[in-house]
Amino acid sequence: CNSLIKQSQRFVSGSQIFALVNNDEAGEALGRLESIIHTCQAFRDKVSLYTEISAQQGRSSGGWKIQVGAVFARLNEFSQRVAELVEFVNTVLQFTRLEKIEFGGGSKGPELSRGVETIVERFKASVAAFQAASEDVMEGGKSFEKNYSQFCVSIAELDKRVSHLISSGFEDVHSLNGRLKLLDSFEGMWERPWLKNELERRFVALLDHYK
Repeated sequence: CNSLIKQSQRFVSGSQIFALVNNDEAGEALGRLESIIHTCQAFRDKVSLYTEISAQQGRSSGGWKIQVGAVFARLNEFSQRVAELVEFVNTVLQFTRLEKIEFGGGSKGPELSRGVETIVERFKASVAAFQAASEDVMEGGKSFEKNYSQFCVSIAELDKRVSHLISSGFEDVHSLNGRLKLLDSFEGMWERPWLKNELERRFVALLDHYK
């Protein structure tokens, strides 16, 4: 397990992840992190398989005695950290799409567009704070979980702000086409739980209104 973790850390370091994110290559960072998760899971599956086979073939001698929990403890901790980094990079990809959104067609368009710009600026500040505060995120360290938790709290607040903008924009535009365009412009963020609920609620209301 230790060897697999070391190989993963050589495959992509924390500084490389942040460099890719900062250079608009978050997709590359995401691909590498997901590859690590798949490799770790494949390793677990193989160990579990051979443990079972050994137990079946050698019951008289006790089989292959291995404490799976102890063997995988560090690997599980590492995998959890990588999963959190996947969520971090996915969040970057989703919020980056906000930069292309402009509200139009309603009286509050300019005001709502400025609201988007403010959210983008605060998001970038949250990302920068997480990067500055964390040690090498692939190495772990005592500060990682605390810093990641603080990042998630700040993003949850921004999710609420985006949800409020969607609601305000929806009410500000009265045509079917305008409302559909508004909902479609946030398509890349539909995966975020808080926003998903608001977008789905508005979409259902739209269908009910124009039946």
